[in-house]
Amino acid sequence: MNYNVESLLPSLRQDITVQKYMQDQQEYLLIYDPMKYAKQPLLLGMQSLLILNALLHPIPKTCIGLADSIYEQSISAESILEFVKHLDNHGYLQTDRFMALKKETELAFLNSEIREPYLAGSAYPEKQEDIVSFLHNIEYSIEPYPDRVLSGLIMPHADIKAGQLSYAHAIKALKASAPPDIIIMFATSHYSNADQFILTSKDFKTPLGITKTDKKSIDAIRSFCSVPLITDDSAHRAEHSIEIDLLILQYVYGASEFTLIPILVSGFHSFMTAQTDPFEHEKIASFVKSIQSYAEAEHKSVLFVSSGDLSHRGVKFGDDFHEQDHIQETALYDTGLIDSLCAGDAKGFYKHIADCKDQYRICGCSPNIMLLQTMDSAKGEVLSYQWWDQPETSSGVSFCTIAYFDEISSLASSEDTLPNPIKN
Repeated sequence: MNYNVESLLPSLRQDITVQKYMQDQQEYLLIYDPMKYAKQPLLLGMQSLLILNALLHPIPKTCIGLADSIYEQSISAESILEFVKHLDNHGYLQTDRFMALKKETELAFLNSEIREPYLAGSAYPEKQEDIVSFLHNIEYSIEPYPDRVLSGLIMPHADIKAGQLSYAHAIKALKASAPPDIIIMFATSHYSNADQFILTSKDFKTPLGITKTDKKSIDAIRSFCSVPLITDDSAHRAEHSIEIDLLILQYVYGASEFTLIPILVSGFHSFMTAQTDPFEHEKIASFVKSIQSYAEAEHKSVLFVSSGDLSHRGVKFGDDFHEQDHIQETALYDTGLIDSLCAGDAKGFYKHIADCKDQYRICGCSPNIMLLQTMDSAKGEVLSYQWWDQPETSSGVSFCTIAYFDEISSLASSEDTLPNPIKN
């Protein structure tokens, strides 16, 4: 970036995230790129907020102008220039450098036959032996389940350390059943709504190995579906929802012991806004039938998995309150969702979310509905319900593990037996 203190400065990218972050009782700004173009997250001093706000607006500005107008010369133009260069070097500004980085990143993904891991070393350990030890400790934190036939599983994709109990129950449920030949995974599409359903034929890699996608089956599903599906799979590049749960599946079954049909599902908010019924939408109905037709025609064992969390509330997510003061309210709301999920009631689950215009931000809405629809009237049982408290951002996320065994045990899903998120 060939700029000086008198040069017009570029804008901050609109698609990056900036939030307050507490560390050692000190308040900072955390800036990161959900699309993973930027090299790494940055922890910045609070005084940089004024510069970031100024760079967000497309008003011509220079370092000299910022030093004078927003800092009244308390910070030099030269210091502001160095900070701006720092942002640009990491890919956070809308510059030629960023556009080249974006193009290079997307082209590499397009030409690759492998979906590389993005969370190794951050959300989970980077080395294979460390992952196995990490998940082994989680697995043996609870007792094993008796052998049963598992046909479906709802798992979170929240931070594994925060959701250890839920992941422990997922592991035990998976180990109670014989390994499937094929896993059909519906997962939240957080960053793209290019299509309602986004598939990829790329094989998925983690430090535990490479799991092949079932390319012939993916082609068959596309052919069964009467409504065309996009072939652009770029949404999978930076999406974490499949990677987290795949790691658990690889740990239990072995990376090469099953094939994967990975499906990102975009949100249903357009239906909520228009007050239309998503269950009557042609693409959704056709896709459900295509999955069901494929599963019925396939002479292999199939496990359905949904990767999706529950409520997202607090300052981090745009609320004007600290979610720590609303945990019990959120848990009560989640109870209604979980009851619908355990009853296999996709329409009741959706209505619970749509009636309040998704004010609880249920990111597992669309993948959970797809699991219920394709499994058709399956009955489940809640194995774990947890609350991930995030006091550094005055926020929190809830999530659960629900298993769909062929024979339901005596475990209930009512409010009386829902685990207390504060105790978990």
